[in-house]
Amino acid sequence: MQFLRLDTKQGRPIPNVYRDEQPPGHFAEAARIFAGAHFSVRQRSARATYNCHGMTFANRRTWIEKFDDEGSMDSVIRMILADDDYRMIQKAEAGCGDIVVYKDHKGAITHTGIVVDHNPLTGEINMLSQWGSDGEYFHTLRDVTPTLGHPAEFWTDRK
Repeated sequence: MQFLRLDTKQGRPIPNVYRDEQPPGHFAEAARIFAGAHFSVRQRSARATYNCHGMTFANRRTWIEKFDDEGSMDSVIRMILADDDYRMIQKAEAGCGDIVVYKDHKGAITHTGIVVDHNPLTGEINMLSQWGSDGEYFHTLRDVTPTLGHPAEFWTDRK
């Protein structure tokens, strides 16, 4: 297993692993399935070497993942947000480049993505996020697979 040296701004290590790429046919099939089930999805890229958190916080370089029983993915994401000077904002304040944290029905963090557009007239937010090992997708805020959870928090590093 390959690991990338990855730290927060405060110097704390972020657990991660570099994963192998999927075969090309995998991405075409995933895009076909998602397009049939989600009205807004549009594939941006076909890569599997990083997950949503790796896209959001590590510039598409690695799969941010928790490997031991201490803490949780929640604690890793919360550490990154705190150490990298993000602050929570209201949905109405979200703008291009801000982060959306998705949670499951138990309140656990399941997914992260990046705001690419927020229409202040309609309130519609468009996102970019990595869907597991199935590639990156542009989509509306709520048009994600159920396993990715629901949009729950909005964060920015803008001052």
